[in-house]
Amino acid sequence: MEQGKNHNHLAQQFRVYSTQEAELATIRGEELLTAFGMDRLIKEVGGHMQAPKLHVAGSLFVKRHYCSVPVAALYGMSHVNQRFDFSLSNLSFGFNEQMQWCTWLTNGSEFVTSSESRECWRESYMQSLFEETVNPVFQAVAKRTGVSLGTLWAHLSFVLYYWYDLWMKETSTEAERQRLTDDFHFLVTDAPDVWFEGVDGNPFAEEYAYFPHPLEEGRMIRLRKKCCFNYCLPQGQYCYTCPGLTEAQRLRRIAGA
Repeated sequence: MEQGKNHNHLAQQFRVYSTQEAELATIRGEELLTAFGMDRLIKEVGGHMQAPKLHVAGSLFVKRHYCSVPVAALYGMSHVNQRFDFSLSNLSFGFNEQMQWCTWLTNGSEFVTSSESRECWRESYMQSLFEETVNPVFQAVAKRTGVSLGTLWAHLSFVLYYWYDLWMKETSTEAERQRLTDDFHFLVTDAPDVWFEGVDGNPFAEEYAYFPHPLEEGRMIRLRKKCCFNYCLPQGQYCYTCPGLTEAQRLRRIAGA
């Protein structure tokens, strides 16, 4: 029952599903590491969003779609204290009938809890996630589209800060809150630089700038480190968290002007 509940959370929050629903998948995880596979994916995703340039498609594929893979993996680890297999060989991707991007796990079983300390398996799980699932795909996206690795890591950093903030606010138990706090601290402070290729140091360790929300007193808006190029799409706009906006432009975006 607990495993089914955890799968429901992955499906509802991140559109990560078990294998029996994978008939809509159009590409296997390992194919993303081939030139043919990545080109096919970027063509499909870029065509769906009408991206005018390859670097726009690459940036927005990671921001909108691929970031959900490591986030879902860390949700399982930090929020429900379980480890799911997010290795590329266990993943497949595609649009569902509603044209929403989805991820499928070939084997949806949770790893059996071992006798080693949680700190040990947390480190090994994170290491394999970043070195084997995130790094290679980011490298392939950058190589085939021309978007910088710094931009891709900045997208993931921003979304992880968002989700860990939300999870810590929503948790109902002190034990879970402490686990989330400890895991996020490890990610930001202790994760070795060598896990992250193409950037100088741990990309999650950089401090963010904040902007006071003009309409909601006391709320601070975290600003992105890199532009995602959403404004390049037909009918696209700058995100109000974009670092490229002036203060006046940001205020107008938030106000909907």
